[in-house]
Amino acid sequence: MSKSGSVKSSSTQARSPRRKDYFIWITAAIFVLVAIRSLLSSKPLRASPFDLDEFRQLNSLSPVTEEDYSDAGVSLVDRPELQGRAVATTLYSESFASGVLALGHSLRAVNTSARRTLLYYPDRLTIRTLCHLQRNGWELHPVAHRSDKDEQDLLLQLWTLDDVGITSVVYLDSDSLVRRNFDELWSRPFGFAAVPDVYEDERGYSLAFGTSMMLLRTSSAIHNDILDKLSVTGKTYPVGLQEFLNEYFAVQVVKLPYIYNANLAIKQRSPTFWSALTKHIRIVRYTTARPFFEEERRRASKGIWAEEME
Repeated sequence: MSKSGSVKSSSTQARSPRRKDYFIWITAAIFVLVAIRSLLSSKPLRASPFDLDEFRQLNSLSPVTEEDYSDAGVSLVDRPELQGRAVATTLYSESFASGVLALGHSLRAVNTSARRTLLYYPDRLTIRTLCHLQRNGWELHPVAHRSDKDEQDLLLQLWTLDDVGITSVVYLDSDSLVRRNFDELWSRPFGFAAVPDVYEDERGYSLAFGTSMMLLRTSSAIHNDILDKLSVTGKTYPVGLQEFLNEYFAVQVVKLPYIYNANLAIKQRSPTFWSALTKHIRIVRYTTARPFFEEERRRASKGIWAEEME
Protein backbone atom coordinates (compact mmCIF):
# COMPACT_ATOMS: atom_id res chain seq x y z
CA MET A 1 0.00 0.00 0.00
CA SER A 2 1.25 3.45 -0.84
CA LYS A 3 2.12 5.98 1.82
CA SER A 4 -0.76 8.25 0.81
CA GLY A 5 -3.24 5.36 1.06
CA SER A 6 -2.01 4.53 4.55
CA VAL A 7 -2.46 8.15 5.71
CA LYS A 8 -5.98 8.33 4.22
CA SER A 9 -7.02 5.10 6.00
CA SER A 10 -5.65 6.39 9.29
CA SER A 11 -7.51 9.72 8.88
CA THR A 12 -10.80 7.94 8.13
CA GLN A 13 -10.45 5.80 11.27
CA ALA A 14 -9.77 8.93 13.36
CA ARG A 15 -12.87 10.70 12.05
CA SER A 16 -15.17 7.71 12.62
CA PRO A 17 -15.28 7.94 16.48
CA ARG A 18 -15.82 11.70 16.22
CA ARG A 19 -18.82 11.20 13.96
CA LYS A 20 -20.18 8.68 16.45
CA ASP A 21 -19.76 11.19 19.30
CA TYR A 22 -21.51 13.89 17.28
CA PHE A 23 -24.41 11.52 16.56
CA ILE A 24 -24.80 10.68 20.28
CA TRP A 25 -24.79 14.36 21.28
CA ILE A 26 -27.28 15.34 18.57
CA THR A 27 -29.61 12.47 19.56
CA ALA A 28 -29.40 13.45 23.23
CA ALA A 29 -30.15 17.08 22.37
CA ILE A 30 -33.23 16.05 20.38
CA PHE A 31 -34.52 13.97 23.30
CA VAL A 32 -34.01 16.90 25.69
CA LEU A 33 -35.84 19.30 23.38
CA VAL A 34 -38.73 16.86 22.96
CA ALA A 35 -38.95 16.37 26.74
CA ILE A 36 -38.97 20.14 27.40
CA ARG A 37 -41.65 20.69 24.76
CA SER A 38 -43.73 17.90 26.27
CA LEU A 39 -43.49 19.42 29.75
CA LEU A 40 -44.40 22.89 28.53
CA SER A 41 -47.41 21.68 26.57
CA SER A 42 -48.77 19.29 29.19
CA LYS A 43 -51.49 20.30 31.65
CA PRO A 44 -50.28 21.22 35.17
CA LEU A 45 -50.72 18.62 37.86
CA ARG A 46 -53.72 19.26 40.05
CA ALA A 47 -53.40 19.60 43.81
CA SER A 48 -55.96 16.89 44.52
CA PRO A 49 -57.07 13.60 42.93
CA PHE A 50 -60.56 14.97 42.32
CA ASP A 51 -61.66 18.22 40.76
CA LEU A 52 -64.48 20.26 42.24
CA ASP A 53 -63.90 23.17 39.88
CA GLU A 54 -66.11 21.32 37.37
CA PHE A 55 -68.63 20.21 39.99
CA ARG A 56 -71.91 18.52 39.04
CA GLN A 57 -74.57 18.06 41.69
CA LEU A 58 -75.32 14.33 41.69
CA ASN A 59 -77.64 14.17 44.72
CA SER A 60 -79.62 16.38 47.08
CA LEU A 61 -78.75 14.63 50.35
CA SER A 62 -78.24 16.82 53.40
CA PRO A 63 -74.73 16.57 54.91
CA VAL A 64 -76.23 16.81 58.41
CA THR A 65 -78.90 14.58 59.92
CA GLU A 66 -81.70 16.93 60.93
CA GLU A 67 -82.65 16.09 64.50
CA ASP A 68 -82.65 17.91 67.82
CA TYR A 69 -79.49 16.72 69.53
CA SER A 70 -80.04 19.03 72.49
CA ASP A 71 -83.22 17.13 73.44
CA ALA A 72 -81.95 13.65 72.67
CA GLY A 73 -82.74 11.24 75.47
CA VAL A 74 -79.86 8.77 75.36
CA SER A 75 -76.56 9.26 73.60
CA LEU A 76 -73.82 6.79 72.78
CA VAL A 77 -71.24 9.58 72.82
CA ASP A 78 -69.92 11.78 75.59
CA ARG A 79 -71.69 15.04 74.75
CA PRO A 80 -70.27 18.01 76.63
CA GLU A 81 -72.71 19.69 78.98
CA LEU A 82 -73.99 23.13 78.00
CA GLN A 83 -71.55 24.98 80.27
CA GLY A 84 -68.68 22.93 78.88
CA ARG A 85 -69.31 24.09 75.30
CA ALA A 86 -67.67 27.20 73.89
CA VAL A 87 -67.33 28.96 70.58
CA ALA A 88 -63.94 30.65 70.74
CA THR A 89 -62.08 33.16 68.64
CA THR A 90 -58.86 35.14 68.91
CA LEU A 91 -58.15 38.84 68.58
CA TYR A 92 -54.63 40.13 68.01
CA SER A 93 -55.33 43.82 67.48
CA GLU A 94 -57.99 46.53 67.37
CA SER A 95 -58.28 46.23 63.58
CA PHE A 96 -60.33 43.03 63.73
CA ALA A 97 -62.52 43.99 66.70
CA SER A 98 -65.38 44.77 64.31
CA GLY A 99 -65.06 41.26 62.92
CA VAL A 100 -65.36 39.71 66.38
CA LEU A 101 -68.41 41.88 67.12
CA ALA A 102 -70.01 40.77 63.83
CA LEU A 103 -69.22 37.13 64.66
CA GLY A 104 -70.83 37.57 68.08
CA HIS A 105 -74.00 39.01 66.55
CA SER A 106 -74.20 36.11 64.10
CA LEU A 107 -73.84 33.57 66.92
CA ARG A 108 -76.64 35.22 68.86
CA ALA A 109 -78.85 35.28 65.74
CA VAL A 110 -78.63 31.49 65.30
CA ASN A 111 -79.25 30.90 69.02
CA THR A 112 -76.21 28.74 69.68
CA SER A 113 -76.18 26.85 72.97
CA ALA A 114 -72.49 27.51 73.63
CA ARG A 115 -70.59 30.13 75.58
CA ARG A 116 -68.57 32.67 73.61
CA THR A 117 -64.93 32.95 74.62
CA LEU A 118 -62.42 35.48 73.33
CA LEU A 119 -58.67 34.91 73.69
CA TYR A 120 -56.63 38.10 73.42
CA TYR A 121 -53.50 39.94 74.54
CA PRO A 122 -54.48 42.62 77.13
CA ASP A 123 -51.93 45.17 75.90
CA ARG A 124 -53.34 45.08 72.35
CA LEU A 125 -56.91 46.23 73.09
CA THR A 126 -58.36 49.36 74.67
CA ILE A 127 -60.72 49.29 77.64
CA ARG A 128 -63.45 50.69 75.40
CA THR A 129 -63.09 47.84 72.90
CA LEU A 130 -63.14 45.26 75.69
CA CYS A 131 -66.36 46.77 77.05
CA HIS A 132 -67.98 46.55 73.61
CA LEU A 133 -66.90 42.92 73.29
CA GLN A 134 -68.28 42.03 76.72
CA ARG A 135 -71.61 43.68 75.95
CA ASN A 136 -71.61 41.67 72.71
CA GLY A 137 -71.61 38.49 74.80
CA TRP A 138 -67.95 37.51 74.73
CA GLU A 139 -66.29 36.10 77.86
CA LEU A 140 -62.87 37.73 78.00
CA HIS A 141 -59.92 35.37 78.40
CA PRO A 142 -56.65 37.36 78.51
CA VAL A 143 -53.46 35.53 77.58
CA ALA A 144 -49.95 36.52 78.63
CA HIS A 145 -47.22 36.86 76.00
CA ARG A 146 -44.89 33.87 76.08
CA SER A 147 -42.79 34.33 72.94
CA ASP A 148 -42.49 36.37 69.76
CA LYS A 149 -44.87 33.96 67.99
CA ASP A 150 -48.09 35.75 68.88
CA GLU A 151 -50.49 33.91 66.59
CA GLN A 152 -49.11 30.50 67.52
CA ASP A 153 -49.27 31.12 71.28
CA LEU A 154 -52.78 32.54 71.27
CA LEU A 155 -54.22 29.73 69.15
CA LEU A 156 -52.59 27.00 71.24
CA GLN A 157 -54.22 28.42 74.36
CA LEU A 158 -57.49 26.89 73.11
CA TRP A 159 -56.42 23.56 74.57
CA THR A 160 -55.93 25.11 78.03
CA LEU A 161 -59.56 26.22 78.36
CA ASP A 162 -60.22 23.12 80.45
CA ASP A 163 -58.86 25.30 83.28
CA VAL A 164 -62.06 27.39 83.13
CA GLY A 165 -64.49 24.49 82.81
CA ILE A 166 -64.68 24.32 79.01
CA THR A 167 -64.48 20.79 77.66
CA SER A 168 -65.27 21.24 73.96
CA VAL A 169 -64.48 24.16 71.64
CA VAL A 170 -65.52 25.22 68.18
CA TYR A 171 -62.85 27.68 67.14
CA LEU A 172 -63.68 30.27 64.45
CA ASP A 173 -61.37 32.88 62.96
CA SER A 174 -62.48 36.45 63.52
CA ASP A 175 -63.25 36.86 59.80
CA SER A 176 -66.03 34.25 59.98
CA LEU A 177 -69.79 34.66 60.19
CA VAL A 178 -72.32 32.05 61.30
CA ARG A 179 -75.31 31.53 59.00
CA ARG A 180 -77.01 28.55 60.64
CA ASN A 181 -76.94 26.83 64.03
CA PHE A 182 -74.28 24.13 64.26
CA ASP A 183 -75.16 22.60 67.65
CA GLU A 184 -75.05 19.16 66.03
CA LEU A 185 -71.26 19.33 66.33
CA TRP A 186 -71.39 19.04 70.13
CA SER A 187 -72.70 15.48 69.88
CA ARG A 188 -69.80 14.31 67.74
CA PRO A 189 -67.32 11.98 69.49
CA PHE A 190 -64.30 13.58 67.86
CA GLY A 191 -61.20 14.75 69.71
CA PHE A 192 -60.21 16.93 66.78
CA ALA A 193 -61.99 17.88 63.57
CA ALA A 194 -61.48 20.55 60.92
CA VAL A 195 -62.38 21.45 57.35
CA PRO A 196 -60.04 20.89 54.38
CA ASP A 197 -58.49 24.09 53.09
CA VAL A 198 -59.37 25.71 49.76
CA TYR A 199 -57.10 28.06 47.84
CA GLU A 200 -57.73 30.48 45.01
CA ASP A 201 -54.48 29.54 43.26
CA GLU A 202 -53.33 26.28 41.63
CA ARG A 203 -53.36 24.43 44.98
CA GLY A 204 -57.15 24.33 44.76
CA TYR A 205 -58.91 21.90 47.10
CA SER A 206 -56.31 20.75 49.59
CA LEU A 207 -56.29 17.49 51.52
CA ALA A 208 -54.76 19.37 54.46
CA PHE A 209 -57.09 21.07 56.93
CA GLY A 210 -57.09 24.75 57.76
CA THR A 211 -56.99 26.14 61.30
CA SER A 212 -59.63 28.82 60.74
CA MET A 213 -62.33 26.42 62.00
CA MET A 214 -61.58 23.60 64.44
CA LEU A 215 -63.62 21.37 66.72
CA LEU A 216 -61.49 20.17 69.62
CA ARG A 217 -61.64 18.68 73.09
CA THR A 218 -59.68 20.82 75.52
CA SER A 219 -56.72 19.36 77.38
CA SER A 220 -53.84 21.19 79.03
CA ALA A 221 -51.85 17.97 78.69
CA ILE A 222 -52.25 18.10 74.89
CA HIS A 223 -51.26 21.78 74.94
CA ASN A 224 -48.06 20.96 76.80
CA ASP A 225 -47.32 18.03 74.49
CA ILE A 226 -47.78 20.24 71.41
CA LEU A 227 -45.29 22.75 72.85
CA ASP A 228 -42.82 19.94 73.57
CA LYS A 229 -43.16 18.49 70.06
CA LEU A 230 -42.77 21.92 68.47
CA SER A 231 -39.45 22.36 70.24
CA VAL A 232 -37.98 18.92 69.42
CA THR A 233 -39.19 18.01 65.92
CA GLY A 234 -36.17 19.64 64.32
CA LYS A 235 -38.33 20.50 61.31
CA THR A 236 -39.27 23.85 59.88
CA TYR A 237 -42.87 24.54 58.92
CA PRO A 238 -43.14 27.12 56.11
CA VAL A 239 -46.87 27.59 56.75
CA GLY A 240 -46.29 27.74 60.49
CA LEU A 241 -48.59 26.28 63.13
CA GLN A 242 -51.21 25.10 60.64
CA GLU A 243 -48.70 22.82 58.92
CA PHE A 244 -47.50 21.46 62.27
CA LEU A 245 -51.03 20.70 63.48
CA ASN A 246 -51.71 18.81 60.24
CA GLU A 247 -48.82 16.56 61.15
CA TYR A 248 -49.62 16.38 64.87
CA PHE A 249 -53.27 15.38 64.34
CA ALA A 250 -52.74 13.42 61.11
CA VAL A 251 -54.14 10.20 62.61
CA GLN A 252 -56.92 11.70 64.74
CA VAL A 253 -58.34 14.46 62.54
CA VAL A 254 -61.85 14.08 61.18
CA LYS A 255 -62.46 16.13 58.04
CA LEU A 256 -65.72 18.07 58.30
CA PRO A 257 -67.83 19.13 55.28
CA TYR A 258 -67.18 22.50 53.66
CA ILE A 259 -70.46 23.81 55.11
CA TYR A 260 -68.67 24.30 58.45
CA ASN A 261 -66.06 26.61 56.91
CA ALA A 262 -67.38 27.79 53.56
CA ASN A 263 -64.36 29.62 52.23
CA LEU A 264 -65.21 32.30 49.66
CA ALA A 265 -62.49 30.79 47.47
CA ILE A 266 -64.94 27.97 46.72
CA LYS A 267 -67.34 30.38 45.03
CA GLN A 268 -64.53 31.87 42.99
CA ARG A 269 -63.39 28.44 41.81
CA SER A 270 -66.84 26.96 41.20
CA PRO A 271 -70.05 28.99 41.53
CA THR A 272 -72.05 25.81 40.83
CA PHE A 273 -70.45 24.00 43.76
CA TRP A 274 -71.05 27.03 45.98
CA SER A 275 -74.70 27.15 44.93
CA ALA A 276 -75.12 23.51 45.94
CA LEU A 277 -73.57 24.24 49.35
CA THR A 278 -75.47 27.47 50.03
CA LYS A 279 -78.64 26.16 51.70
CA HIS A 280 -76.57 23.97 54.04
CA ILE A 281 -73.81 26.42 55.00
CA ARG A 282 -73.32 26.89 58.74
CA ILE A 283 -70.22 29.09 58.72
CA VAL A 284 -68.80 31.39 56.05
CA ARG A 285 -65.11 32.29 56.01
CA TYR A 286 -64.49 35.69 54.46
CA THR A 287 -61.01 35.16 53.07
CA THR A 288 -61.17 37.46 50.05
CA ALA A 289 -63.42 40.31 51.21
CA ARG A 290 -64.76 41.07 54.69
CA PRO A 291 -68.20 42.67 55.03
CA PHE A 292 -67.26 44.31 58.34
CA PHE A 293 -64.57 46.39 56.59
CA GLU A 294 -66.52 49.07 54.72
CA GLU A 295 -64.04 49.53 51.89
CA GLU A 296 -63.75 45.79 51.22
CA ARG A 297 -67.51 45.36 51.44
CA ARG A 298 -68.14 48.16 48.95
CA ARG A 299 -65.58 46.78 46.52
CA ALA A 300 -66.88 43.21 46.69
CA SER A 301 -70.58 44.09 46.65
CA LYS A 302 -70.46 44.56 42.88
CA GLY A 303 -68.74 41.26 42.10
CA ILE A 304 -69.48 37.56 42.53
CA TRP A 305 -69.64 37.95 46.33
CA ALA A 306 -72.42 40.57 46.28
CA GLU A 307 -74.83 38.25 48.09
CA GLU A 308 -72.25 37.41 50.78
CA MET A 309 -71.63 41.12 51.44
CA GLU A 310 -75.27 41.81 52.38
